[in-house]
Amino acid sequence: MLRQYLREVPVIQPYFDVRAESPDEDIAAEVRLHPVFRLGAPDQTQRT
Repeated sequence: MLRQYLREVPVIQPYFDVRAESPDEDIAAEVRLHPVFRLGAPDQTQRT
């Protein structure tokens, strides 16, 4: 996924130490440095 993201959204390149053309091993090492979070709408039932 990171490789595709680097190809399709070039403006993010400065935030990564790899390029879309980098070897698989380098991409795999870089992925570990950038956790991914899924954001969603707050659950309305949990409001206090």
